[in-house]
Parts: sequence; C-alpha cells; structure tokens
Amino acid sequence: MAIPDPEQPKFFVLMQIKPSTICDVLSHKINAVSIDCTGLEYISSAGLRVILIMHKACTEGVTISGANNAIKEILSQTGFDSIITIV
Repeated sequence: MAIPDPEQPKFFVLMQIKPSTICDVLSHKINAVSIDCTGLEYISSAGLRVILIMHKACTEGVTISGANNAIKEILSQTGFDSIITIV
C-alpha cells in the first residue's frame, strides 16, 4: 500500500499512505486494509494512529505483513497485536 521513496529514510514508508485511501476507508468504500511493512524500520505514534483509525473503520479489519521484529515488538507493546492481524 505504501511505496518507499528512495530519497527518504525507510521509516517514512507508512506515512506515504495516500490520504484518499484513508478517506475511502472512513467512508466505508474499503472494507479491509492490508499494509506491507517490508523495509519499515520505525513506526511513530502518528503511524499507529492511522492504523487505529483504519481498524475502527474497516469491517473486515487491518492486516500487517512483512514487519520486522522491531515493528512487531512495537505493535505488541502497544496492544495492536490483539486488534489487528499480523502475518
């Protein structure tokens, strides 16, 4: 879903989700979201908030794939692993 910009650090990847995608989720045009975190090295509280907003709006949930152990640890420590699918 997010495409890394080779000019930016990899931790910026999640923030490159298009605002129109978030709007589609919030207007229930999208029922499920899959986020590929391959190459993601850091996730900020703002990124976690975007995931939470999508989780609340998606009837079929949010799936995160390709997350490294550091990202999985952050998702676990914040309780996100209990509300979203991590593969």
